[in-house]
Amino acid sequence: YAYAAGIYSSTMYIIDISDKTNPVTVTSWTYPGSAHACWVTEDGNYLISADETAGGNIKIWDIQDFSNINMISQWTVDGGGDKSVHNVFVRDQYLYASYYVFGLQILDISDPYNPTHAGYYDTYPGSDGLYNGAWGAYPYTESCYTYVSDIEHGLYVVDFIGCNSATAALTYSPNFFGFSVESGQSASGILSVTNSGETGSVLFYDVSIATPSPFEHSGGGPDGFGHFWSDSDLEPSINYEWIDISNDPNTQQVTFPSNDGGTGSINIGFDFPFYEESYSQCVVNPNGWVGFGEDNTEWSNASIPSEDAPRPAVFGFWDDLNPVNNNCNDYCSGNVYVNSNPDRFVAWFDQVAGWWSSNPDSYYDFQIVLYPGGKVQLNYREITGTHSATIGIQDEPGTVGLQVAYNSNYVHNNLSVQIIESESIDWLDVSSGNSELNGLLSAGETAEFIVMADASSLGLGVYDAWIILDTNVEQDIEIPVVLSVAEGSFEMTLEITHLEGWNMVGLPLSVEDASYGTLFADAVDETLYGFDGSYYGSDVLETGIGYWLVFNTAGSAEIIGEEISSLTISLSEGWNLIAGISFQVAVEHISDPDGIIVPGTIYGYGDGYINTDVIEPGKGYWINASSDGDVTFGEGLARSRPVFEDMTAGANTLTINGQDLYFGIEIPADKMMSYSLPPKPPSGAFDVRFSGDWKYCDNNCEIEVLNTSGTLIFTYDLSEQVEQIWVLTSMSGKSYELEDSGEITIPSEEKYFLTKKTTVPISYALHQNYPNPFNPVTNIRYDLQNNQHVTLTIYDLNGREINRLVNINQPAGHKSIQWNATDMQGKPVSAGVYLYQIQAGAFIETRKMVLLK
Repeated sequence: YAYAAGIYSSTMYIIDISDKTNPVTVTSWTYPGSAHACWVTEDGNYLISADETAGGNIKIWDIQDFSNINMISQWTVDGGGDKSVHNVFVRDQYLYASYYVFGLQILDISDPYNPTHAGYYDTYPGSDGLYNGAWGAYPYTESCYTYVSDIEHGLYVVDFIGCNSATAALTYSPNFFGFSVESGQSASGILSVTNSGETGSVLFYDVSIATPSPFEHSGGGPDGFGHFWSDSDLEPSINYEWIDISNDPNTQQVTFPSNDGGTGSINIGFDFPFYEESYSQCVVNPNGWVGFGEDNTEWSNASIPSEDAPRPAVFGFWDDLNPVNNNCNDYCSGNVYVNSNPDRFVAWFDQVAGWWSSNPDSYYDFQIVLYPGGKVQLNYREITGTHSATIGIQDEPGTVGLQVAYNSNYVHNNLSVQIIESESIDWLDVSSGNSELNGLLSAGETAEFIVMADASSLGLGVYDAWIILDTNVEQDIEIPVVLSVAEGSFEMTLEITHLEGWNMVGLPLSVEDASYGTLFADAVDETLYGFDGSYYGSDVLETGIGYWLVFNTAGSAEIIGEEISSLTISLSEGWNLIAGISFQVAVEHISDPDGIIVPGTIYGYGDGYINTDVIEPGKGYWINASSDGDVTFGEGLARSRPVFEDMTAGANTLTINGQDLYFGIEIPADKMMSYSLPPKPPSGAFDVRFSGDWKYCDNNCEIEVLNTSGTLIFTYDLSEQVEQIWVLTSMSGKSYELEDSGEITIPSEEKYFLTKKTTVPISYALHQNYPNPFNPVTNIRYDLQNNQHVTLTIYDLNGREINRLVNINQPAGHKSIQWNATDMQGKPVSAGVYLYQIQAGAFIETRKMVLLK
């Protein structure tokens, strides 16, 4: 939707713009005031208006029900009863207003029924005047600075601490769709778009199907109707091609009433399709264009699209021209001719003069050619002198157009330009559950889109298309879609890469000979092992089953066979070694109707176990099942299993040769299995884990290493070090203290031990809370050098005490306390900026933190 304010009628509008070529007003309402500007909240539930008039203020409207819109609150700055507000903008929970003589005013609208003053910056001294001071505000910078434009004093850059500068991050899957269907069939897949950024971040997205250009080297487009242009300089398939109509008996000279007045209706000779309309007649205007509506005497050309320009029209060379006409001056020169047959219509401007005062001694020889299929060709034989011509096309409303050139030196002698409407990709469709292909995602949220390829109207062959994903993180991402249409079963070739040493592999195609020696010719003999509770040797691979296999060198193998588009695999309780199908399958799209897959326990292998998001063809994977049952792999299966909830946020991390372990945390009992590891690889493969086959440990941890040779690189990050540091001790007795973060390289051994060591702070300190901003819980750390009575108190920005977290005597040490965003009565507090203050004897320190909702 678009939202608009009509100042002179004080009318508010909500407009459906889902069809950009045909905006429709959904509802409107009028109220006493002067509605100059408006903005919608990020959830789309409330609209804020600003009255630009003496006594004007800010009003908030509930628009959740378009048939029952109500004003729920209004706000006037102190002393602003006879003053005016100008513009309003919303970012996160805050409203930013350029309030003329009162400068920038910021409101907390997390409760739209009760907007509260959150901050201000007065750019205009005093309060004299009405329309003086802050004219505009822009709060959407990545840095969270707000730009304020003051009429008298220029530009201000304002830092508002409440602004959330959290960074969004984009994760999408898959990055390619490959569909193989039999003639007349269809297939579908799921495109997932996730905001994997920081808490409080917002990801804006738009998903569309790319309109394919009919040119190998396009000069521009598409416009809103799929038109592209290219020319004989850019495109190998376009040759300069002048159509000589000078000796054709059907050629007619046209007459103009003046140098700006066009002809009457001229028969084109066929139905010419143009912007979804069809025209059998046109007008030719002396100023270098052909139109399909009323004549337009505008001689001053402009950029297109434009409502003020002729429309609908083809602009071959729209400029102030001066051909021979019935009201000639001394400088008019050059005639205009038309010629038509069933194959094309030509309007020829033969050495037409430019207007004598703006383009003296300038003459232009060019053609506008229309074809029955809708193609436009513009031919330029000789361009002499200067010009500022507009070249292109636009539709009847003047809102959609394709501009080739405007006021430039683009045109030259012996040049041809083609404008063609691309054929739409009607076999591909993208949809979503809420029918919206654009929107916004908060951190951790995912939008899913159904990608459908329908071959019902296609012949045999391979078809290409692209989905365009546009976000505020990365623009114009192209996701290829390939549809193969064949008779019967489809044979395909897959290249499967492998590493030197142990690999987990699978059979991705239906083949006649499934022996590992045939599929993987460079594998080491007698090293194929499956798993059914323990490892067993095998010579033949089966679909759906994963295997271990050794290669002496890294490389790849080509497997040829019939595709496997879906596969149901029976899992046993515990760990299963499996393989997927002929196509990539996102983990979240594995059909698991009984919910037996333990979240977070799908692992691939590459010099160690790695959590995976995608099941690749030809690879083996471990899956941990909570009970016996079936799961199904297939293209486009809808998500049927919960998203993995990561419980390791804030844990200490230890990365050994690229494998991550977590320590110093407690995992809830019902989540523990998500942090178990698969069975150890066969002898000779590298592996590292905590004893008991875990990837996490609370304290007193024992690390087990498989395939110990040379040295190991330990990278550590102790993000939650409270009261203790950690000591890493090898079996040989060598100890290494781990503090803060860093990296050490030490000799490899079979076991290491992690223990905690108590330390006493050398000074008092209050640390920044973590996370910050937060919702709903944050950790506050502080250090006590000596035994003291300690108070730790939460205040709002007005100095009111909200909660007291600590009020006891405490011994020296590193301390930590959590605040769950409640007051002393246990009630949740509103979003905003809060202060937290420690007092320990003579030591007092205060810091700020931000609560998001």
